[in-house]
Amino acid sequence: EGDKNGNMTMDDDEIGVRELKGDGDFRSAECIEILKEADIVVTNPPFSLFREYVAQLIRYDKKFLLIGNVIEQEFMVAYDWNLGSGLSLVLLIFIIINVIVSMFTERE
Repeated sequence: EGDKNGNMTMDDDEIGVRELKGDGDFRSAECIEILKEADIVVTNPPFSLFREYVAQLIRYDKKFLLIGNVIEQEFMVAYDWNLGSGLSLVLLIFIIINVIVSMFTERE
């Protein structure tokens, strides 16, 4: 597995990128099948359906970490403002990188 053609770049066929046939709703049969195959789930669920999404992750025995909850606990429970601020900054940097990468890899 890994770099199949030796170009030192992750190509779509090497990482299993596939277009969704439906609308991408996490409750659809298509997305549930992908969820069953997944080792790691990285997403931004809609806030209005947050509980339903977490319940689905638990139902399919997926491991996940809610970064927002970790940050909140550092501020409100542990009173570790430095770590909470640091985690917030790391999350912001990750989001910015994700947006930049998305801009350069847009598909028609």
